[in-house]
Amino acid sequence: MSSPPKSETSQLRLRTGLRLLTLDAMLVAALYARLAWRLGSRSTPSPSSAALWLVPSTAFLVTFAIGGAVLGLAYVLGRGRRAAGLVTTALFSLGVLLAFADTWSYGALGVHALSADTLGMVFSSGGGRELRLPPALLLGALLVLSALWALHHVLWRRLERTTDRAWPERVSIGGVAATTLAAILLARSVKAGSDELVVGAAPLAPVLLAGDAPALRRARLTLPPPDGTVTPTRPIVFILVESLRADMLTEAHMPFTSQLARGPGCVASALHVSGGNTTEYGTFALLYGLDTPHFDVIQARPTPPPAFEVLRRSGYRLTGAGASALRTWNESGFLVDGFDEYAEITATGDYRDDEAALAKTVLALGATGPSFTFVFFNATHHNYQYPPAFERHRPVMDVSYDHFLDDEMLRRDADRIRNRYWNAAAYVDDLVRRTMAAVPKDAIVVITGDHGEEFWEHGLLGHAAPRFVAERTDVPMVLCGITGLSSPTLSSHVDIWPTVMSALGGPTALFSGTPLQSGPQTAVFTAGLDFPWRNRTAAIVTTGARHWVATCRDGRFPCIEPVWSTSPDSRSEVDGPTTALLEGVEARLRRFLVVPPE
Repeated sequence: MSSPPKSETSQLRLRTGLRLLTLDAMLVAALYARLAWRLGSRSTPSPSSAALWLVPSTAFLVTFAIGGAVLGLAYVLGRGRRAAGLVTTALFSLGVLLAFADTWSYGALGVHALSADTLGMVFSSGGGRELRLPPALLLGALLVLSALWALHHVLWRRLERTTDRAWPERVSIGGVAATTLAAILLARSVKAGSDELVVGAAPLAPVLLAGDAPALRRARLTLPPPDGTVTPTRPIVFILVESLRADMLTEAHMPFTSQLARGPGCVASALHVSGGNTTEYGTFALLYGLDTPHFDVIQARPTPPPAFEVLRRSGYRLTGAGASALRTWNESGFLVDGFDEYAEITATGDYRDDEAALAKTVLALGATGPSFTFVFFNATHHNYQYPPAFERHRPVMDVSYDHFLDDEMLRRDADRIRNRYWNAAAYVDDLVRRTMAAVPKDAIVVITGDHGEEFWEHGLLGHAAPRFVAERTDVPMVLCGITGLSSPTLSSHVDIWPTVMSALGGPTALFSGTPLQSGPQTAVFTAGLDFPWRNRTAAIVTTGARHWVATCRDGRFPCIEPVWSTSPDSRSEVDGPTTALLEGVEARLRRFLVVPPE
């Protein structure tokens, strides 16, 4: 019996692939539907039905579009060969695995595993350590991929035998038509604010919410020369703590730091907002005193922090030590390259790194001459590390727990995870106590966090997602050694250097913020990673509201427009920002940053 012509074989494989793709698209849509409904059940205010249905509709269309492109290439290039079918099933299997990883990541942490930012972090040299990815993750992914490939191969063979039935093609065509129409209609009904978390789960969200990446290549800094010196040359100490929520500054969690904040010569901000909700953005805003849109521009063409140049001209020695992998994380090494000496201590990956950073800091504080000393404690980074003596809150999760488990599994242990964090905060409080014991009496001291940490108060765990709720952006800020300073009602990281410089007679016009000696801020700015170049979202925070904003669609910089506004606790909607407030923030972003037109 003769074999069928190659053209018939190719058509058979194309029809079989189309049927398999339809099944995969339905499976992926189901994964995203499950994610949307889970997120919707946690969102406050509740999302609209349009948002809930838009996510699986988009997932079906994206899967069909990408899978269709793969199938078309296999049809054109494969010419009916069986190898083309094997490659097609392998790629389809990979697509399902990636969709599972993406829904898993977004459901737990609010970030897409398939976004350029996430992939860049994972594959950076310090990504595995900083994210604490379990060693078995890659092996498990390979095993799942192999199982999916085998299943797809079996389905392919079975679907080949249904060539006399037309219903699979009708389902495919009807499904694409129905979901396309649904996506168009649903998108028009989505509410800007309360639907944000759910709509952000859609697989195209990282693309739809992307900023103007080409503008980054044109952006130029217009910082004034860092002229001037400081007098007197008092010691300056910055203590930065990873993932330190504002509500940790209490007698119950951090008694020493809490008492210090209320003691003579110190003030604590009632509401202090980090420059962003990631380590690199929070650290940048603190060390540079600049709003975080400047981060990517300086990362591309590194320049030292303006304050460092002033201090160096004044005879200061700049030393730092940290248990966080700043040098290797997301190409952020420029943040610490301006130090005369910086020790990045990450050998053990647990609290012993903090102990070593403390020892380095105490040694630096004992040196003679004017000094700026920076220390970065990492114990409050997940999985929340501390010595056994600080396990005061029980029960706790085992230290080796997987932070990237399925969200429902993690939520069952929310109290045990939160207890680990509280214990780590108590340990950090002791690190601060021992650091302060070595600090000279005449020093200016700043104690703060790089960002906060959410424990499902708004449906998610962690901090990196571009969601500007208080638990993620608000941190403690204790400032000691500046006389005549009242506790500010609102402040930001970018206000710290102007405040220190003002106290020492140095220049204050080098920074985005203003000296707190002149009074508290009326509004502060915080942003998601890569704003505005590859991400459109940011926020303006006042004492009475959180205004979520986005870059204008016409690409003008630094044009921003309101998205939605919430109460300080993000539980209810409030009136949006005034035009004057938006224009004031735009002027602030324009002050040191120019983006020439194309």
